[in-house]
Amino acid sequence: RGVGTYECRFDAPKHIGGKRVFVRFEGVSLTADVFCNGVRLGSHQGAFNAFCFEITDLLKPHDNRLVVVADNAKNADVIPLAGDFTVFGGIYRPVWLMVLPEVCLSPLDYASPGVYVSQNNVTESKAQLEVKAVVSMGKQPLQKCSLKTTVLNAEGQVVAVSQGGAMVTDSEGRVLIKHKLEIDNPT
Repeated sequence: RGVGTYECRFDAPKHIGGKRVFVRFEGVSLTADVFCNGVRLGSHQGAFNAFCFEITDLLKPHDNRLVVVADNAKNADVIPLAGDFTVFGGIYRPVWLMVLPEVCLSPLDYASPGVYVSQNNVTESKAQLEVKAVVSMGKQPLQKCSLKTTVLNAEGQVVAVSQGGAMVTDSEGRVLIKHKLEIDNPT
């Protein structure tokens, strides 16, 4: 148990003009402090969930330096506290460099895909769903966005489509697009 430091040097992806770059960690145990080119991106607590940071403005064309300081020292505030497994430390799941458009589904919402589906009412004859997408505008001014959701059945056939939706900004400044779908005779 203790601190381990990881360093990775890399060149910026080619042809990223007008795009954004994120680094996504699938798991670091138990805590992580992350730096890019000497700038602290932030920290994360918890061994078993993903986290993500944007590094677009910090990238140089060549010789970028990503540093992760992982610490698996016992900490009563960070899970897991115990279990029927060994609590290893360090980076133990993949790390991804993601290049996304300026306006994109946000990978920063708990490192999720940025799309949430809720089942509001489901019967044998109809399923009512709500789709919420967390959209990141980057440096673009707030603008009207549209979301298109297509639901396929197990055979790959389209069973519901919705486009548009209400666009709102939540208390955390995220842009949310919500809309409703109905599926007849859900299986």
